Amino acid sequence: MIKGGIIGFAVSVVCLLIPVLHFILGPLGPIIGGYFGGTATKAGTGTALGIGFVMGLFLVPPLIIVAVLRNQIADAMPGPISPLILVVVAAVFPIYAMSMGTLGAAIGGQMAQKSG
Repeated sequence: MIKGGIIGFAVSVVCLLIPVLHFILGPLGPIIGGYFGGTATKAGTGTALGIGFVMGLFLVPPLIIVAVLRNQIADAMPGPISPLILVVVAAVFPIYAMSMGTLGAAIGGQMAQKSG
């Protein structure tokens, strides 16, 4: 489960790093990552849920770092960014990654189990 979550999170990050394609691959990254994580571990339904949970948990520390850095360099940032927006983003992104990672892991696990 943890192995699948690490693989899924790593693939999600790689999807964000590809210039220009990150506009398409970024939002789909958790699904793609979950698919690879679920395939690698031949995840069942319960394991897929765990993979999605681990992927979402791995998003929390980077979001905390971004929020802290945002507060440290508030004067250098262009335009006002409400702290409420940061809280909403910090709450929604891990939930999105968890749900999409779980979906991808379930699909990948089913495909891996069918193929052998």
